[in-house]
Amino acid sequence: MKGDAYESYPLAWPAGYRRHVERTDSRFGTYRSKLTLYRARTRLREEVGRLGAEDLVISTNMKTRTSDGEVYSGAKEPTDPGVAIYFKYQGASRCLCADQYRTVRENTYALALTIEAMRGMDRWGASDMLDRIFTGFKMLPAPSQAGWWEVLDVKRDASIEQVRSAYRKKMMDVHPDRTQAMMDQEASSAIERAWENAKAEKGVG
Repeated sequence: MKGDAYESYPLAWPAGYRRHVERTDSRFGTYRSKLTLYRARTRLREEVGRLGAEDLVISTNMKTRTSDGEVYSGAKEPTDPGVAIYFKYQGASRCLCADQYRTVRENTYALALTIEAMRGMDRWGASDMLDRIFTGFKMLPAPSQAGWWEVLDVKRDASIEQVRSAYRKKMMDVHPDRTQAMMDQEASSAIERAWENAKAEKGVG
């Protein structure tokens, strides 16, 4: 988000949000074959603008150009196809995210359709429902600024085997079977995010 800590790259997945382990193809029908990342991002920006929101940041594991904020042409699909969007709506920080589908373009388009549905609530006189959907996002915390290597306590040039080992150890430390307590969801999400970012940076599936 402009002026805030949200970045377009790498993916800033919001703390406390669960990740999908199994991902599926979308249900966008025949349009799916024609769907490009550029079209999906354009549609998302249009829907956010129509909602009356501003300062949109589309956060993914795909690097963007500094000149115009668009993803580099021919960019490789990342291992983690998650998409998180951050924006201001009615003066408050909001966030939506999606990682159910196999590609960044599909998850981006899913968020565009979600925003479109939300606009429908407002048109149909259910604006109170829309406000309730966003309850809990009004005081959205900034994602951690620590690098993945800092979260996992490894050197940035560590091998993927060393990173994987550190990830597993960290997850054991917050697992309820280990601590006999409820899992620290925020810590777990930070560790998962660090692991996904490490794989994306090192080009490992």
